Amino acid sequence: MNDLITGASSSVAPAPPTAHLLGNVQDDWEAIEVWLAILAARPVSPATLATYRREQRRLYWYCTRFGVAPLRHWTYQEVAAYLSFLRKRVSEFACPSGLRPDHADWTPFRKGKLGESSIAATVRILNTLFSFWQEAGYRATNPFAAATRSPRTAENRGGRAVPPDALELVRQHMDTRSRRTARDHLTYWRNAFVLCLLERTGLRANELAQANMTDVHVVPDPKTARHYWALKISHQKGGGTGIVPLDSDVMQAFFRYRKAFELPEIPAYDEDYGLVLSPHTAASQDAMVHTSARARRGRTMWKSVRTRQSVWAIVRQEFDEAAKWVGAKSPEAAILRRASTHWLRHTRGTTLTLQGNELRLVAKAMRHKDPRTTMLYTDLDFLDVVRALDTGSG
Repeated sequence: MNDLITGASSSVAPAPPTAHLLGNVQDDWEAIEVWLAILAARPVSPATLATYRREQRRLYWYCTRFGVAPLRHWTYQEVAAYLSFLRKRVSEFACPSGLRPDHADWTPFRKGKLGESSIAATVRILNTLFSFWQEAGYRATNPFAAATRSPRTAENRGGRAVPPDALELVRQHMDTRSRRTARDHLTYWRNAFVLCLLERTGLRANELAQANMTDVHVVPDPKTARHYWALKISHQKGGGTGIVPLDSDVMQAFFRYRKAFELPEIPAYDEDYGLVLSPHTAASQDAMVHTSARARRGRTMWKSVRTRQSVWAIVRQEFDEAAKWVGAKSPEAAILRRASTHWLRHTRGTTLTLQGNELRLVAKAMRHKDPRTTMLYTDLDFLDVVRALDTGSG
């Protein structure tokens, strides 16, 4: 057997605790179910739970396929071996198309490759799991804790934010790109809105994908008699709802975007569109009506983009094309090739901080639920945030 596997199982594991708070669990997989049940009770979003379930399936397949040590006995060696497997050997076990999980040849690796961002997410999730087990007394240590710590280099001290110069290059490329077809025209205005919205609000990709046109609304301020545009967030990370202010730049991009899709500036209360539209039209349920794409466009029969992967792909395509346009040796190109939707969230937080806003205001504007992310929570509500930001921009 490969040294990657045999080397991992030869380490000496510490003896597991004799008592813990997980109840009558028979093995590690039942112990994971307790963890997931606790998470679901908080609650966390369905998307987050689905991601954790995916990591559970990967772990189970890996441990079963290679007969490695039980999770409750894992040490640094097992962690290193698993991460090495994810980086170097996943391509050997790509799942054939169409196989169900009960098939003997099924694997939890559909694409046959994991990027560094996916592996980093795996480390964070498993660090959470093993920390939970440690707190519950199921394990004495957490071997994933070391894997989540990285040196504080000059690059990562500032966070992964996209510099203004790089974003300006993206916009310049979009403005100069040829728009020959109706699809090109629609894609341009849609993507311009998506990039502006993510940069100016710090929305997460999943929050944007699940938002509807009708979530854009006006909030009256009884103190100042002003009205502010806002976006309701129905699927926040960790569950619950939220609200973010939409400034004039975002709203102008929103109005132009809707006009391009032949929709009125203000969404109707009964409109049934997602906030992000596809330039492709939806097929009619009646095969005899609106059979051409042009006819469906005329009837505004648009598809909605509903997955965070699709939102990510929109941003990545614009960043990749801009990086090629500006030249491979450009420092902006190097940043754009690595940046993602979440980098735009960091961009928003960095911008708010550099503007001199108090960290508690930044925390509220970014909807940080963990006080360690910025500062302890305050009693600032939405109108406190939007008044302060409005004054600062003024």
